[in-house]
Amino acid sequence: IGMPDEEFPDVRNEEEVFVEDIFTQKGSTLIYEYDFGDTWEHRIRCEGPARSTHEALSILDGQRACPPEDCGGVPGYHHLLECLSDPNDPEYEDMTEWLGSPFDPEALDLEEANAILREVQDGFGPLETEPPD
Repeated sequence: IGMPDEEFPDVRNEEEVFVEDIFTQKGSTLIYEYDFGDTWEHRIRCEGPARSTHEALSILDGQRACPPEDCGGVPGYHHLLECLSDPNDPEYEDMTEWLGSPFDPEALDLEEANAILREVQDGFGPLETEPPD
């Protein structure tokens, strides 16, 4: 599922696939790949089917903070964490400067994550009970 592209004819148009098409029952899962260059994969599990136009999607739980953009995927992120864990590391100053602000890899702000999700959902309007023709 993604943006239509002639190079990838098997990709379903993201504008024609709805949450309720994917999450049809509690416990169903999907793997969401973000940033094909860095290959971030997220496992998302449904805690209940999305069927109402009045219910907002929400994140119930998760682990750790979102890695910084363009940190080099899993290997780059592990390298970043290693550098940040040791102020004597030769790359420590460069990494903290590159980040631009304090970074706590253990912090997950569910309130902030859900605020972002609400913003995105507001941009697309309410969930529909049936896909348009």
